Amino acid sequence: MEDAPIRIRQLGIALGAVALWLAGMWLAAQGGLWPAPVAEASSAQVALAVLGKLAGVLFILLGALPVLVSFWIGAAGLGWLIRRRLVPQAQYGLFVQLGAGLAALLCLDWLTGWAGLLNTWTAWMVCAIGAGVVAWHIADVRRQAWQLDHWPTPPWTLLLGLPVGGLYLVAAMCPPGTLWTVEALAYDVQSYHLQLPREWLADGAMRGLHHNVYSYLPNLVEAGYMHLGAMYGGMSGSAIYTTQLVHAGCAMLAAAALACVVSRFVGRAAGVVAGVALLLVPWTLITGTLAYDEMAALAILGAALLLTFDHVAATYKGALLIGLLLGAVTLAKLTIGAMLTPGLLVVLALGWHHAPPWRERLGTGRRLALAGVAALGVVLIVTPYLVRNASWTGNPVFPLAAQTLGDGHWTPGQVARWQAAHGQGESTIDGLRLLGPRWLLSQGYGAVLGSGPSAKTTIDSRDITRFAGDNGLPLFWLAAALGAGLSLTFAPLRRVTLAMLILLASCLIVWLIATHHQSRFLLPTAVPGAALIGLGMGRLETLTRRRMPRLAPALAVAILSAMTLNTYDVFFHQTPVVAGIPGRLMPYQLVDSLPTQPDATLVRQNGSTIGDHIINYLPANRRTLLIAESRVLYIRAPIVYHSAFDADLLGELINRHHGDPAAVTAGLRRAGITHVWIDWSELTRLRETYGYALDAPLDRLRGVAQRHWTTVADYGRATLYALPPE
Repeated sequence: MEDAPIRIRQLGIALGAVALWLAGMWLAAQGGLWPAPVAEASSAQVALAVLGKLAGVLFILLGALPVLVSFWIGAAGLGWLIRRRLVPQAQYGLFVQLGAGLAALLCLDWLTGWAGLLNTWTAWMVCAIGAGVVAWHIADVRRQAWQLDHWPTPPWTLLLGLPVGGLYLVAAMCPPGTLWTVEALAYDVQSYHLQLPREWLADGAMRGLHHNVYSYLPNLVEAGYMHLGAMYGGMSGSAIYTTQLVHAGCAMLAAAALACVVSRFVGRAAGVVAGVALLLVPWTLITGTLAYDEMAALAILGAALLLTFDHVAATYKGALLIGLLLGAVTLAKLTIGAMLTPGLLVVLALGWHHAPPWRERLGTGRRLALAGVAALGVVLIVTPYLVRNASWTGNPVFPLAAQTLGDGHWTPGQVARWQAAHGQGESTIDGLRLLGPRWLLSQGYGAVLGSGPSAKTTIDSRDITRFAGDNGLPLFWLAAALGAGLSLTFAPLRRVTLAMLILLASCLIVWLIATHHQSRFLLPTAVPGAALIGLGMGRLETLTRRRMPRLAPALAVAILSAMTLNTYDVFFHQTPVVAGIPGRLMPYQLVDSLPTQPDATLVRQNGSTIGDHIINYLPANRRTLLIAESRVLYIRAPIVYHSAFDADLLGELINRHHGDPAAVTAGLRRAGITHVWIDWSELTRLRETYGYALDAPLDRLRGVAQRHWTTVADYGRATLYALPPE
């Protein structure tokens, strides 16, 4: 009978959690507390439509579950083998296991993809191996561990993160191109994050593509997307949703790992505050609900942090695993690896990562040796990427350092174009000034009550990542500063606080001196920032426990609630206006919009819709050259395309023949081209941001197109041309 109150309390918490999660989904799916009115529809009809969309989200999720669960179980099984071999005594072993397993699975995908062995059979086989390990482990666990009474009661602060959990789920169900105008409507996803795995699956192996320079980046996460696509038999439809769900799951794993790190020092409630704060950073939401790289990198980093702030970091096996994980972080996202690896190695060398109950003070020689072993682990993981690129291009880090280590298949002009777009665009002094609008005062990093960007917040046209609520109160960073101040005054928290400040400084230094100062690249700073918030809340709770016991909980609720409203506001303002549909689309209109039965009429009216394109309706024997088309992922017909930095066939022909339409057309014909699609608006954007197609001035391009080609369809922003017969 004594167990009944425990079970009732746990059941009540579970029901409340489900209610908050569904409430978050409701807010996200219909754009506010109540659906917006629709012409010729009653409020009840609109509400029923929203409920239908919520059911659609759950239907898509259920359809993705077999692959989704198989992928994560496969990772968990591989992670268990790693944990048992290297760090069997690590605390929070489940999250270490998931992070390490994710890294191992992605590395295995990368190697098999490069070897040409990643296909439907091998993809499922790897997951089956992991599932077998998990099944064996579950059978080996004592039966009482599965009884409800032995489950830990989650801290109340977890409830503060559930509404945004519903938001993540809905946003992950919006196909690429329907959300995030601040990220050019997921241009990167449609042009390379998912397009590369699609081409690799068709080719049978991961390989360098001369028309898409991004294929020469490490692409560890893209190998994972290739794995998911192979499980579906192709990169389309449900596979696209599943990649986004996996990446959203990585965001949750990163937050959970960070919560465990902070929990070691200040308890579970404050630890969860740190994890929730990370999820509430709008840039986390944006990247976490797209098939990007950032959240996978942070999920693996979370496992590295758990080991760093654990007694196993004092062992050589633990240090080696930390290094291996940091190497995987680097292959997942080069900028994140460059920002956090040096800082974490410094923390290991200084020994500022001691966590209770570990009180042993290591000697200088031992600390340096552990840092050296971790650095060796980084090198071991990164070396295959260097070998691969060297074998492909002669330059182990191509397209980086193309001016000194080798330019591969590029011309000097292409090297210069890449350097101009990705090199340090402004001086370090200008970069310091940009930290205000692109970081501290950016709504993307938790600034609230902002009035929007001003003309003085940008240096050049490459600054496209601006939010409607910029120049506000930097709530996230003020809370982090408060947390750092409180924690530094308390000796048991001083070392971990200094460690987090080292990581923060490492991120900022690398951003200033080695990147082109884009706002999104500062996302790794949110990890130490959120940790400082959690540490500060835990310290404040102990300081005020006697006289003001409700102060710390009330402050946590206020900060996280304000951040939640801010994150939802970003979501609602990141939906584009779609031609042919009146008004601004709300997210509930975008869910499940990948067509199973394409609407040819709508496509012909607009040129392209989500999941479909007018080029798909050309005869099968036609081949189209794409100029500045962002939705390559959705085109199923034969095409020729190139990234903004690779060889520009049309531009080269125009310059070679001095704009002679007949000669240019003949050159295209020899290349097998029958049609040309030019997205004029996207071409303008890419020319301003990346120097796209500098070899072909717009006046010459328009002259050739208008004087010698037949206009098949003109949509204003884009035009489809047919080349004249020979």
